[in-house]
Amino acid sequence: MNQLTKLANGPRLPIAVAVLFMLTTAPTSVRADGPIKEWSGIHLGNRPSSDWDSAYLARVDGDNGGIWPNAVVFLSSQLYTLSRDANCRIKTGANDVTTGRPVLLNYLQRASQNGVRIIIRIHPSPGNFDANHRLISGPIAGIGYCSPNNYRPAFDIADEMDAIHNYNQAHSITEWGFEPANEPNIEWYKFGQPVEPNDLTAWQDIQAYFQTVWFNKASGVHALTPSMAQGVFAENNFTDANAINDPDPLQWCGEMRLEGGTTTGYQVMQSYYTNYNDGINWHNYWRLGFEKSGSCSLGAQHVSFFFPDWMKTMLEQGTRQGIITEADLFSYGPPNPPWQDPNQPLHDKDENSGKTAANSMRKFFDQEIRARAVVAWLLNDNVNDSNQDHNWHEAYNDQWGNYERPWFAQWWLNPEQPPVFLPLVVK
Repeated sequence: MNQLTKLANGPRLPIAVAVLFMLTTAPTSVRADGPIKEWSGIHLGNRPSSDWDSAYLARVDGDNGGIWPNAVVFLSSQLYTLSRDANCRIKTGANDVTTGRPVLLNYLQRASQNGVRIIIRIHPSPGNFDANHRLISGPIAGIGYCSPNNYRPAFDIADEMDAIHNYNQAHSITEWGFEPANEPNIEWYKFGQPVEPNDLTAWQDIQAYFQTVWFNKASGVHALTPSMAQGVFAENNFTDANAINDPDPLQWCGEMRLEGGTTTGYQVMQSYYTNYNDGINWHNYWRLGFEKSGSCSLGAQHVSFFFPDWMKTMLEQGTRQGIITEADLFSYGPPNPPWQDPNQPLHDKDENSGKTAANSMRKFFDQEIRARAVVAWLLNDNVNDSNQDHNWHEAYNDQWGNYERPWFAQWWLNPEQPPVFLPLVVK
């Protein structure tokens, strides 16, 4: 087993000392019926109205001439249809779940059998808020389990995980784990609400909610942490272009604390992150030129560098396995949503025949030292092609006739090329 295969199959960081490690071997291994990426993965995107097209999946299908991703992420609502009883509780038997997406189902079955990590993001996952915007773990009186698009007690999330797990087991899919929500620190909390994203109460409630999910899932189900949005009071320092909107990237690295100035979201949730999950997920976007691992002064924008020390140690020593479930260059556009970075020097991912974006992605992925896999956002999104941020990120744009973007072919088909010397730990 070569050194890169060891890094892919075991913790990326087996020791917690600052050393340099020489890598001299090929970066793509061969398993089962096709090659598989050592640590690059792909988020399959968002297609609520139709199944995936096999043409979209060809590049990431090792059985059909492509290269298997190390990991794939997809939304639960886009494969599985759940059943509920008379009280709106999810039925958790394998036969209580159905699907109308045969292309995606077949792909995931074969991907699972070829060693791909299958990560299922629970959707919808709106939280469960009362009139004062307090996140409630149990059912809210008068609502219960009967409005899952707007209210979901923690038990309901656990029930969905159990039901899907049972269905998967009956259909030759072994999932790596479930993400119980997406970026709750920004999707569930806004400034101007009774509880805001920098309030201590918000993070205490988030911890209680996801710990309740953990305690109510079946023992064989792997519940991962939700991926937090970067630059929104989880980690120690700002890393999001929109957080400060300063043209100097070094300004992003300013200290970030909850109201009161003494702690961070991750610090508040230390008990949950230490004890009540099967893996730690996060998201990471960056500006061109900031692909290195370390502080911003080195030209780096890796969120994990700004994790609390105890969290970095868990990931480096393999106590918890980390996966970045969304990663890409910040999208360029005006200084307001949906674009992420008005000062992104790369204005189009297909500039230079896609080589500039592809090289940046390879460099960033290869130098992420605390994640066992890094998942690119995204393969395809047919929800709303007027969303220019999503158009920036996606590999296939059906607005242009199922067009494959040049950056994707440049990135995916070329091997992962880590530098000769890879720092295992950067403190």
